[in-house]
Amino acid sequence: MSSAGKGGGGNKKKSLRHLSLFFRATLSDLKSRNYNLRKGNTKSFPWMGRNCMTESKRLLAVALGFLLTISADVNAETASADYLTLTERELVEEMNLARTHPRQYAEYLVDLRQYYHGDLIDVPGKIAIQIHEGLAGIDEAIRFLRTVQPAPALIPSAGMSRAARDHVQDQGAAGLLGHRGTDGYRPGTRLNRYGEWLSRIAENIAYGQREVRRIIINQIVDDGIRNRGHRTNLFNAEFRKVGVACGEHATYRWMCVMELAVDYSER
Repeated sequence: MSSAGKGGGGNKKKSLRHLSLFFRATLSDLKSRNYNLRKGNTKSFPWMGRNCMTESKRLLAVALGFLLTISADVNAETASADYLTLTERELVEEMNLARTHPRQYAEYLVDLRQYYHGDLIDVPGKIAIQIHEGLAGIDEAIRFLRTVQPAPALIPSAGMSRAARDHVQDQGAAGLLGHRGTDGYRPGTRLNRYGEWLSRIAENIAYGQREVRRIIINQIVDDGIRNRGHRTNLFNAEFRKVGVACGEHATYRWMCVMELAVDYSER
């Protein structure tokens, strides 16, 4: 009962946050198109008509529709993935939220931007994180999110998640970094232990961050990575399958592995 109650509260807060995010993204979009929202001026905003309240109700209806869409898009495929932990399910949901609604997701980065101070991200109550690119990095990421086309939601794979878990258990215990395991094997070999990947694969790894939203934001900003490889993988519309695993890391305390594939045949 206690767990269910906490879960319900978390979902309510998440829904309210998405609603706020939608309105902010919508207003940002309107401003970017040079609409004049001042009271009484409908020449540049003709569909508003005389009744601003009517437009507010319309916008609210659209926002509620957006919330229902997010719920369907993000949660449908992860609901039955009982091989994932709660954190891992949330990570898949967060990846899909960013992929399917990038313009709205940009507002999370806008929120975080206020805590950028020189070469540090200093959020109250959390450990400051050193960065390389400062505001230029997050500003570039925000521009990217506001212009990139949405990508399809990723479908969780049990076999791919098992392969990801192998790498977490291997690297976590040894406190290592990188895509090669202590046995010398790379992602493709690990994935083929539990099935067969088709066409193309990629692997993203996050170290030292437990909060799933910060994990995905970090992958999007890709601070200090010239080719933005993590971001490119995350928003590659060709990828349709995903496997994730998270666990303890001897050096960085926590790590998450995200396997991506165009397609994957479970064994």
